[in-house]
Amino acid sequence: MMMRRLFPAMVVVLVAASAPMVWAQPAPTLSPETMAAADQLGQAQRNEVDAFVRYHLDAFIQPVSAPEAMADAQPVLQARQALESAGTGNDKGLGFRRYFAESVTREIVPVVLADGSRLGQVNAAVLVGSLRQPVTLPALEAMVRHPNPAVRYHGMRGYRNIRALLLGVGGNMRDAMFRVLTERAGTETDALVLAELLSVLDLSSGSDLQGLDSLALNSARQAAQPIVTGVLASRLQGVRNADLAVVRAYGRSIDAVEEFARAAPNAEQRRPLLTLLADILANASAAYADRAVPGVDRDDPTIQALGSLLKEVELTIGRITNSNLQAISSEINRTADPAEKVQAIQSQVDRIIGAEGTLTGPPWNLQPPQALSAQS
Repeated sequence: MMMRRLFPAMVVVLVAASAPMVWAQPAPTLSPETMAAADQLGQAQRNEVDAFVRYHLDAFIQPVSAPEAMADAQPVLQARQALESAGTGNDKGLGFRRYFAESVTREIVPVVLADGSRLGQVNAAVLVGSLRQPVTLPALEAMVRHPNPAVRYHGMRGYRNIRALLLGVGGNMRDAMFRVLTERAGTETDALVLAELLSVLDLSSGSDLQGLDSLALNSARQAAQPIVTGVLASRLQGVRNADLAVVRAYGRSIDAVEEFARAAPNAEQRRPLLTLLADILANASAAYADRAVPGVDRDDPTIQALGSLLKEVELTIGRITNSNLQAISSEINRTADPAEKVQAIQSQVDRIIGAEGTLTGPPWNLQPPQALSAQS
């Protein structure tokens, strides 16, 4: 599993708070009958849920002077935990869980995203994603357009949590998800958020997809393909620049490209996908050769990520084309000077698919090799 860079606010989100919450007024309670409701809630039960949700709103919008300080973070952390505990879990009735998610989406999200502290915004985004209800779609749409990249990141994770539900239901909700992801694929600037977007659209595997009808899944893959390939074709400069977050995002997307290629009915439709893989390989190879020069530490995370991407793309091309392909990239980290191996990889790809990959422009702000050397 890839390691991810965490936003400062995301780090605070993940810390468990242990001190008790102190509120000016006693918290409203949720009756066992309300939480067990399997069908639509009555008015009195809806009022009960709304009061519980509103009670916790203030914690999300209070100013936080130092998000990294647990004393400042505790109120919002514990408010989120209280809402998550109340509104999630298969021991709760479906009718209750649906209305609880609706109440959070209506009462908390618009206020917090507009006026909350940065810490409150991120925790609200985590909360919405944890609810796993289609009714949160408007909130997720707002979150992935938010100026805070940590909010956008958790908005994408929220889509990931409910994608199977949306694909199974189909219709307007499914189409709304693809419409928003298409828009964000063209405008998102943060590589970590893009990686999560690509993860949502990787429909090659996943336990959440196992119960889906094959027709619905194949239709979804067809809708996902132009979004995924568009992102990968347009962000190659990040690979050439050896941007670690971008390289890792590409590594997470290769399985999806392979699935698209396997579903293609003929060689003509597989060709653009093989060409895309060749382009990724060319830029990753050039970035690797720029950095993994003699004397440079091969345990550098960027060099390691580029080597992993090279190997995955090379083997994927072999599987798609049913070629007896030599795994040259698996030897590259053991080679004193990788330039020869990089050229061999390129030549092998040219032989198998009939074309070498295309390089983007030269890398931007390339660090001199000695700057990457391990410090003794």
